[in-house]
Amino acid sequence: MYLVEKLIRKKKYGIFLLLTLISFTPLLWFKNGLLIAGGDQSLFLNPGFYLDKLFLWSDYLNGGGPSPFINIFSPFLTLYKLVEILKGSAQLFQKVWFVFSYLLALVSMRYLYNTVGDRRDSVGTLVAVCFYVFNLYTLIISPFVFQYWVIYAAFPLTFTLFIKGLHHPISSGKYIALGGLSSLLYSATNPALFLVSFIPLVSYLLYYLILRTERRFKQSLFFSLKFFSSIILLNLWAFYPSFYTLLLYMRTTTASQGGTGLWATTSTQVYEAIRLLGQWCWSLSHLYKYYDNSLFIYLSYLFPFFIVAILLFRLKDSKILFFPLLAIIGIFLTKGVNPPLGFIYKYAYLKIPGFTAFREPFTKFTFITAISYAVIIGFVIDKLWSILTTKGSRDVPCRWFIQELFLIFVFSIILINVWPTFTNNFIRPGDKKEKSFHVKVPNYWGEANRWLHSFKEHFSLLELPKDSGYGTYFNWRYGYDGINPSVFLLDVPIWGHSCFSNNYSDRLVDLIYDGLYEYKTDKLSILLGMMNIKYIHLRTDMDWKSTKLTSPAFNRDALSFQKFIRLERRFGKKEFYENDKFLPLIYAAHNLKIIDRDPWSYNNLEFLDALEDKDYVALIFQGQYNDKLLFQKINYHYKQGKLNDPPKINFTRVNPTKYIINITSNFPFCLVFSQSYHPNWVAYIQNEKVKFHFVVNGFANGYFVDKTGKFSIVLEFIPQRLEILFIFIAMSSIVFL
Repeated sequence: MYLVEKLIRKKKYGIFLLLTLISFTPLLWFKNGLLIAGGDQSLFLNPGFYLDKLFLWSDYLNGGGPSPFINIFSPFLTLYKLVEILKGSAQLFQKVWFVFSYLLALVSMRYLYNTVGDRRDSVGTLVAVCFYVFNLYTLIISPFVFQYWVIYAAFPLTFTLFIKGLHHPISSGKYIALGGLSSLLYSATNPALFLVSFIPLVSYLLYYLILRTERRFKQSLFFSLKFFSSIILLNLWAFYPSFYTLLLYMRTTTASQGGTGLWATTSTQVYEAIRLLGQWCWSLSHLYKYYDNSLFIYLSYLFPFFIVAILLFRLKDSKILFFPLLAIIGIFLTKGVNPPLGFIYKYAYLKIPGFTAFREPFTKFTFITAISYAVIIGFVIDKLWSILTTKGSRDVPCRWFIQELFLIFVFSIILINVWPTFTNNFIRPGDKKEKSFHVKVPNYWGEANRWLHSFKEHFSLLELPKDSGYGTYFNWRYGYDGINPSVFLLDVPIWGHSCFSNNYSDRLVDLIYDGLYEYKTDKLSILLGMMNIKYIHLRTDMDWKSTKLTSPAFNRDALSFQKFIRLERRFGKKEFYENDKFLPLIYAAHNLKIIDRDPWSYNNLEFLDALEDKDYVALIFQGQYNDKLLFQKINYHYKQGKLNDPPKINFTRVNPTKYIINITSNFPFCLVFSQSYHPNWVAYIQNEKVKFHFVVNGFANGYFVDKTGKFSIVLEFIPQRLEILFIFIAMSSIVFL
């Protein structure tokens, strides 16, 4: 401890050396050659996954859909590209990311603490930063949960710049610019968390205006408005996709469905929120017994006791006094609908549009409390340390020993509370019920992906066996359970069961599974072809026994019953069955069949019986689009359901939101685009919008094109235009700032 104090006194580099050493803590979590991945955090199987997801439409799952996350300015992707350029491994990137994000949290909290306390580095500074990264909340929201950790690590920096700008109006322009730029560090965070980050800022503004002694009311408001505007302008590109998909969700979700997640708001009682612990998102279930131990329960409440102890000091600095009030706000929000006054949160959850984004308050609001605790605890320790080191204390016997004992006690309490952080047992080791989060992807996954990537055409996979739609379990040598790894490890779109089933595509794939497993028809290949599915991917390495899935043998028998489907390739424990009825992503329908009901009305999928000998079919279910005049017009051009002279087309994929289609046709025809139907997928011919846009094949986009000759169609997802504008605004703002 003497060495620690000596390093702190080295004003130029001492504290940074200590923080750097602390930031290497996550390296203790690794095992040789193994990644850390699983649960919701399966992205680390392939961190470059988001590099191809920089557009507002993502086509990787069930025919595609609007993407809620776009990470253009993300430090996560920046570090990944740097490691990739240096030919580093996925594990090396993970180590770099963990160390960087830890160091960012430490440096940000140091800046905040020293600013609000108007002091230089001290023992309290080191205590504050250590508590900030070593507490019960960070056991759950660690760098492993990167979407949450980025704002936890970087927000203290933005908060500090806001405080400095309010108190130093002469330099306010500098702080506005730096504050906006600092927010880019956590633009890739959970959107709800980004909104929560404004709570401390607005709270401090109100507190400052109430207690201000200078007459700078208008000036403070004007500064705050510009500060908030800089954050918003620089992050509109990140807000827009999230709010766009949230609005779509609210439109397609009934009031009863909106309340189904209310149980999650009850997950954290106020006595747990006080010690920074919550239940629903607890990712360390193997440590339950440890944290139910009465000794450690008492230890976890020791630091909240320090918060009360601050009242024993006569505070002259109003900036420090703000943080106990902020902690109360954080605890009140974290407890959700639980008492006291839980009806307020419940009313907001049920009545305010979009408030369902805060359905799990522990992960959304606890970081407010953690920031407050860190500052207050550091202040209390500094006060006690000043008492122990005053001139009058020199006459106290064993003064040096008491000082050392005090520091050992403080740091021991912090570290004992989070002891798993310093072992590789911090990462779930796995048992009979759960797989380990230390994983290694079998080589045959890479072999399969290279084979799939060798094809130039656009196609999709159907995943077998049908899983739960959320968690998948695999019998790899190391791990794995979490999000379907095919999403991250195979560079082709996939179709699989969704636990949400909110749209036509999700319902259609469930119809496929029912038809396959219940032997309702032997012509599923026709419907699969219309879905742009070329291969059926049988994952025989799944843990089908413990998760009660259908066995590989059962799936093979079901596939053998189907016509036009045959085994094409094997890679280790992966099998790929080819669909001979595969259709391109974009095609002109040669044959047309109009059906008077929707596809879910047919128990045995009997509508497929009449399509076996037909090519390039388009199915129109009038139950999904009730415009009989339009269908009569389309059918008029298809003599007895068949176009006499089919058009010739080819297309170019510019990006996931734009396609250019070259067409030669002598007759009007139906154009099929096999992505999930969305009204904002608009087709243009010479800048003129194609009027007739409808659902085709039960899920896809259909367009009736009545132009003939040789021409081009531009197919575009229109909301992307606004996203490009917001990116331009952000880049212009960076240059301006």
